[in-house]
Amino acid sequence: MAFDSDDLDSALEKVISVYFRIKHKAPNYTTTYLRRSLVECMEDLTKRAMFNHCIETQVDKHEVDEAYREWVKEEAELNDSINMSLDAKNDRIIRIKEHMKKYDKEN
Repeated sequence: MAFDSDDLDSALEKVISVYFRIKHKAPNYTTTYLRRSLVECMEDLTKRAMFNHCIETQVDKHEVDEAYREWVKEEAELNDSINMSLDAKNDRIIRIKEHMKKYDKEN
């Protein structure tokens, strides 16, 4: 398959058009833009392409996701441990109160 610059130009025109329509919430009825606007567009597209399609970024995101999942798991285990400890203490307090009711002289 041969490289066809017309196809690339057509695709680029569509991408730029979509970018500005999303950014400005209105279509641009021309195919020309200010230089600084195009530079900003290309920077944003580069960032997005690197975030979504760069293998190094994907590996980094995967590692962060794994670390986050591990942290959430540890946090849940800690909370369960704290809750069990509190439940045990509350059960003991209830048992003590029930035992004290036996010796309450008002009853």
